Amino acid sequence: MLSLLYQEGPSTEGIFRRSGSAKTCKELKEKLDSGAEVDLACESIFVTASLFKDFLRNIPGSILSSQLCDKWVSVMDQGNNEEKIKSIQRLIEQLPRANVVLLRYIFGVLHGIEMRSEENQMNAFNLAICIAPSLLWPPVSSTPDMESEFTKKISSLVQFLTENCCRIFGEEINSLFGEILMTCKRENGSGNLEHTSKCSTMFEKWGVRKKGGEEERKEGRKKEIWRRFHLKYRICVPTCVFSEY
Repeated sequence: MLSLLYQEGPSTEGIFRRSGSAKTCKELKEKLDSGAEVDLACESIFVTASLFKDFLRNIPGSILSSQLCDKWVSVMDQGNNEEKIKSIQRLIEQLPRANVVLLRYIFGVLHGIEMRSEENQMNAFNLAICIAPSLLWPPVSSTPDMESEFTKKISSLVQFLTENCCRIFGEEINSLFGEILMTCKRENGSGNLEHTSKCSTMFEKWGVRKKGGEEERKEGRKKEIWRRFHLKYRICVPTCVFSEY
């Protein structure tokens, strides 16, 4: 899914802004939920983008972690850009490894799209408006005014992350998808199921550490969420990525 967005997104006007067919999205989601094989390459890229945003919105606690909500909101109130970057990097270090891996790929996609914004009409500001609500959402108790202010701050944060992703995540973010594309090409002939199985095996490496009670159950739940993501949404993260975490 992310490899498709990485390949087709930069040349697609309005990517992440234009929605895919609601009917098609619903049908594909039902197929994915049932475990059926789905070839997203045959679908509109707008459908793929819509499905991906839907997945992000359904991550419990959000990919940026609701527990760090106040800290994320305050990041853009920091002094200069250097201080903002350091604050963001400290917050990223507090996220689960799975979240960090996926964030790097997300911003790898957004960076690639933003670099060709003259062609696709989606600069960092426009991308942030469209995707920020899927990365972190306000507390349930928020008033409409609080939600509006929250959305503005998170959009500003996502814009900053997109514009400075190479400094925040490292220059290698520009080459993250190289191995994915090579792996997918090699495995196309062997079928999607084998490819998905290999992806799932990589996520098994995270495992559930020897922890007690509630903490162990939480780890197990996170592991299951990411395992299901691979099975349902067909995202491939190469094995080499895990050596970094």
